[in-house]
Amino acid sequence: MSFPIIHINGYPGVGKLTIAQKLVDLLSPSNGKLIHNHLLIDPPLRRTLRSVFFDALVKSHDTMVSVIAFTDFQSNDALGRSVIAEYLDMAARRHCSFVPSLLSVVKRRTCVDCPLQNGSVTENVQTWK
Repeated sequence: MSFPIIHINGYPGVGKLTIAQKLVDLLSPSNGKLIHNHLLIDPPLRRTLRSVFFDALVKSHDTMVSVIAFTDFQSNDALGRSVIAEYLDMAARRHCSFVPSLLSVVKRRTCVDCPLQNGSVTENVQTWK
């Protein structure tokens, strides 16, 4: 059995690349490799490029000793599910685990120029999405 495929899915800007880079660093003993979704940004070429990448990952014995981390943004619709099916098929052909993860962010409150009155923040609190 070869090393797993990790798929990090999430909206643009949630930190997929940052987390994937750190993960690959942590997985360096397992020869971690990163394939960032910006390499596959042109929609008409995506399927062709995925097919080429996936075939290489299946056929190349050198990649079997590497954990491969992909970053991506796939929605929960027919198109997104069909793309994930391609990842699942590639992992099955590679005889490895497919480890999906979904990153999301939550609304947070950030204080900007917060004056303290009686020890508490009272003004200028902004809500970020």
